[in-house]
Amino acid sequence: MISSECWTKLTRPRAIAIVGASERNGPASFAARFVASNEQVGFEGEIYFVNPRHDSVFGRPCYPDVASVPASIDVCVVNVAAPLVADAVKQGIRQGIRVFVVQAADFAEAGVEGARRQAELRDACDQAGAVLIGPNCLGYVHFEGHAAAYGAVLPTGIRSGEVAAVCGSGSVSVNLMRLGTEIGLHSVFSTGNEAVTTAEDIMEHLVEDPTVRVIAMFVETLRQPRRFRELAARAHDLDKPIIVLKSGVTETGAAAAQSHTGALVGSGRAYGAFFEQLGVVQVNDFDELRETVRLFSALGPRLIKANGVGLMSVSGGKATITADIAESEGVHLPAFEDSTLAKLSSALSLPAGIRCNNPVDLGIGFRGSKSLSDTIGEAMRAVADDSHIGAILIAQNLGDELAKPNPLEQLIIRAVTGAGEHLGVPVVVASDEGGRTSFAGVESMTSGDVVALRGLRPAAVAVAGLMRWYAPSRSHSEGVRSARREDGQTDILPTEIRELLDPAHTASLLGQYSIPVVQPIVITSREDVERADLTYPVVAKIVSPDVFHKSDVGGVVLGIRSPAELVSAWDRIRDAVASAQPSARFEGIVVSSMVAGAELFLGGHVDPELGPIVAIGMGGTNVELFAPPKLIVHPFSESDAREALDSMPGAELLRGFRGAPLSDVSAIAKVLCALGELTSDLADREASIDLNPFIVGEAFAGGIAVDARITVKALSGGIEDSGTSTDEAAQETRTER
Repeated sequence: MISSECWTKLTRPRAIAIVGASERNGPASFAARFVASNEQVGFEGEIYFVNPRHDSVFGRPCYPDVASVPASIDVCVVNVAAPLVADAVKQGIRQGIRVFVVQAADFAEAGVEGARRQAELRDACDQAGAVLIGPNCLGYVHFEGHAAAYGAVLPTGIRSGEVAAVCGSGSVSVNLMRLGTEIGLHSVFSTGNEAVTTAEDIMEHLVEDPTVRVIAMFVETLRQPRRFRELAARAHDLDKPIIVLKSGVTETGAAAAQSHTGALVGSGRAYGAFFEQLGVVQVNDFDELRETVRLFSALGPRLIKANGVGLMSVSGGKATITADIAESEGVHLPAFEDSTLAKLSSALSLPAGIRCNNPVDLGIGFRGSKSLSDTIGEAMRAVADDSHIGAILIAQNLGDELAKPNPLEQLIIRAVTGAGEHLGVPVVVASDEGGRTSFAGVESMTSGDVVALRGLRPAAVAVAGLMRWYAPSRSHSEGVRSARREDGQTDILPTEIRELLDPAHTASLLGQYSIPVVQPIVITSREDVERADLTYPVVAKIVSPDVFHKSDVGGVVLGIRSPAELVSAWDRIRDAVASAQPSARFEGIVVSSMVAGAELFLGGHVDPELGPIVAIGMGGTNVELFAPPKLIVHPFSESDAREALDSMPGAELLRGFRGAPLSDVSAIAKVLCALGELTSDLADREASIDLNPFIVGEAFAGGIAVDARITVKALSGGIEDSGTSTDEAAQETRTER
């Protein structure tokens, strides 16, 4: 954490020291860039140069060490080679400095020796309660506080604003810095390796800062996901959007446990689920990040009456293309109400029998006797009055640096701008040109009710994020229902148990968490097959710690109706597995009743960064062929679980699709919560849990697992509690800085 005192020193320093300053000339001169940046942001404090090899730098005194500086230093910027950094920081700590910025690389990202240097740096700061941004970063600029400890050249024309940015990458911070010339910036932080001070430490202050309205982030990994969750909930309560660009979203989780869940989750998809669950707006590239930040910054906090968007364009072809893009990015384009259709017919002077729906082709109204401005204005007001519409998206060329809009396009832009004011819903004008607009009429589309964005897809992503954030159904921090065992026992598995749990132990453990499962009967010898007390028909499956996909090796026989058929099934399974996978151990068969219904897949997995995760989707033998399952990061509420069930691939089957029995969604949601608790309780064993298939049918409206598999690892101290990694735990035990 960063104490209030250190945060004040960081953001409003009175004196900054640069250790390693030199008179190197040209654009590579760090000292020259540093001085110029602080002049640009209006820094009124003192800058001191420190380097024992120089008496002066650019005509300013240069001191041999920080102890010789004739002032109390608030921020010390260390600009020396990596092997010298720790000594420079320790010297500063002895002089009472508690805020450092280290821009040098070659730390944890550079192998064993770099990791050792980073650990030394972290330990020194932890013992002193010091803040350190970096290493391997560009530093920060606090425009609102008029201070810059930043290593790159600042673009000209940046103005102070209400958008704060936190970036793990220095180059991304440079990219976001350019936003300051358009919408204004409160601050930009490049956090680098986050050896001491994490993005969450900085976010904590930005979330509570009343001069910050939007937080933009570039995330490679979250060091403290549990704390990030708390900060995101707090930002929601304050109507302060967090917009995130996450790298590495296509990871497949190859190092995950060998299970359906481990293969289907993956850290990239897990982060997407995590952000969605928290209401964080996730984007996919820099263009989407820029335009989404612009939209949220321009509109500011507001209520949106509905989650539907009305799409309009003067070109029918452009409207259709934009509709395709918008819907692919999650923008909801509902059908208009009858009253809206009547108003549109009048506004566009449509002949009898011709109806105009969503999207609206404004070009068909040009045939009427009304002026173009009146036609556009009436149509926009008709759509804005529809109870299903919370925003209007208009696809319209706005020109770029090379070419201004033609006179007709300029007239359309003015008409949209004039009609968009005081409509009661925000209006987003999306240009199909990606470059910066140059037409003067667009300048008014940067705040208030009408906002101009660049690029159809980035605009669609921005609008989708806006509707998710401000929709009336948006839930803030909701209490999480606990399904934890009532006996309070936390050590639910003996430490000697490793790898695959046997069927009986698996069923017992699931039962302790009220997860319904067909009770298995394990038969370990051929002689016991005929003596088994069974109610037919049944299914038989191989028991082997070496076989995962049982059906792939002939390890499953369905529809067994007599003891004789069960004996035959024993032989078939044994011989088939021996042929397909000779090295597999054959420990017998597990027999259970046949259950009919829709086949789902439920899984639990411990992500190395985010902790316990639950997956829900279509199941059965072809589970990998179905659309990826819906993910929920633990802890979560029953409301979160029901939302996942409603939005998962194949959700129609739970709602009685084509005569299928209606499912008890509330009961299934409780099972998901219980599965999340079980996965959390087994987090230190890195559990992977597969319930496949989980059958939902007439006899089991709330579902029942007919096949269950739980794999665990030996106790290793990897995940210490729900969602908390060892590294995170270390971060959270540090003294307040």
